[in-house]
Amino acid sequence: NMSAVAKLLKRAGIGVSGSDSKASELTDELDAMGISVAIGQDKANVPSDCDLLVYSSAVPVSNPERMEATRRGIDQLNNFQFLGQWFAGRRILLVTGTHGKSTTTAMLGKLLEETHQDPTVIVGSRVPSYPLGNIRFGEGELVVIEGDEYAKHFLEFEPYGLIINNIELDHTDIFPDMDALLDTFREMLSRVRGGGVVIANADDARVSTLIGRERAELEERGIRIRTFGFASHADCRVEDLQVKQSKQTFAYHDGSPRAVRAELTIPGRMNVLNATAALTLVSSIGISVSDAAPALAKFEGIWRRFETVSDKGGVTVISDYAHHPTAIAVTIEAARSFFPGR
Repeated sequence: NMSAVAKLLKRAGIGVSGSDSKASELTDELDAMGISVAIGQDKANVPSDCDLLVYSSAVPVSNPERMEATRRGIDQLNNFQFLGQWFAGRRILLVTGTHGKSTTTAMLGKLLEETHQDPTVIVGSRVPSYPLGNIRFGEGELVVIEGDEYAKHFLEFEPYGLIINNIELDHTDIFPDMDALLDTFREMLSRVRGGGVVIANADDARVSTLIGRERAELEERGIRIRTFGFASHADCRVEDLQVKQSKQTFAYHDGSPRAVRAELTIPGRMNVLNATAALTLVSSIGISVSDAAPALAKFEGIWRRFETVSDKGGVTVISDYAHHPTAIAVTIEAARSFFPGR
């Protein structure tokens, strides 16, 4: 999201420069846009006419550039604080949860793009169809943002729509136990705008418990709650999942007389849930599922999320970001489903 902030500022005609510890594809991308990125941290990198320093939460107060900004009395915001202020007043759709945030954010953006909503979308990964990698600029009123629970970043937003994909203990440097993590998600629910919508995974016991506890307060503020999943009690159910070579299809039931069939070219039950979450949110803001669902077949996936790097001589190489034990397990399951017998 740091590079997305730089791109937002550049597009708004604001002078922007930055630094990073080492060169990468991201710094090359910014250089190509005319954004100067110094390699290495040095107080000299802070311009003489700097009005604001935006930093990643991974960058400590002892960083020489932050120390220089403090010495000169320059305002400082982390990247999520910046985005919260920049988009205040816009209609924000926020995607949260331990797993699947980036993919669900990109899927939601795709559904809105294909149904002519022209959203602005900010993803914590790169999307092949976005010329600028991790951000899509749109002229519509909707802003889709991947909301990170790390360091409670997502609390910088007051979303109109909120997706909670799943809740599992992660980032234990920030959350000592599950209660601390659940308290942060409870606080996130309190920040959803009155009259908004919460989309919650019915298959996840912790999400269901959280929603059960907060339901009365949410409904009192006119917030609609819609659940999704394979579970029979979900408001929006996945049924008849069929997996064939490099394709999976499923039926989406939301109580309408007819189910809508959807197709994905990316594997795994987790991606069916991600797609169902995105479909449920778009239908909750007045877009017909039958209009939106065909866009899923056009979704190509994102960088380092089951990304095919090479496919030659009977050897397929896939790159995936999974590092949490659950994410690794579902990624291996997805590989087996798409490549049976290999």
